[in-house]
Amino acid sequence: MMNAKCLKSALVVFIFSVTCLAGKANAGLIVGELYTDASGIAWEYVGSFDLAAGPNWQEVNQSTEHKPYNGIEAAELLFGELAPGSEYALSSNVFQTTETYQINHMAWYDGIISYIHEKSESLAADKYNDGLYRDQGDFSAYISDRGVLGENINHVFKTANVPEPSTLVLLTFVLTGLAFRRLKYR
Repeated sequence: MMNAKCLKSALVVFIFSVTCLAGKANAGLIVGELYTDASGIAWEYVGSFDLAAGPNWQEVNQSTEHKPYNGIEAAELLFGELAPGSEYALSSNVFQTTETYQINHMAWYDGIISYIHEKSESLAADKYNDGLYRDQGDFSAYISDRGVLGENINHVFKTANVPEPSTLVLLTFVLTGLAFRRLKYR
């Protein structure tokens, strides 16, 4: 009788585990899911933005509303400022369903007298700090210049609050113990 109860509990735990893992098999990055960089640091996916979806480069030079943005500045503009102690990370990696996604801390940029390319998420986008996109050496991760919509996507992540592995193990033991206790007194 007790073996049947143990088998039922084990089956429930197995089904729960498989269900949780199956949820991770979705195609594409999932908002709220955790991804890592090469250092093993976990980041929470926030969303993405297209390099070419930014303001037209001529508007940047005629308005004080816009300026050349590096990747982090564009993320702050589009997704809002983060609480103190939190930070954004970007990745220009293309999502492949056959691989584990890794954050590369790079962003897509367009540049004056340049071409579209990947550079550091936090480079100095405005070479002369004049708020304009007009001098050789000015770059922007969010500007409509030579980019084509849909081709250069910057994925945005924020620091994640990940529970310690020992906390998760302890929680698992407690829940398993409670399940066995409940089955024992039935």
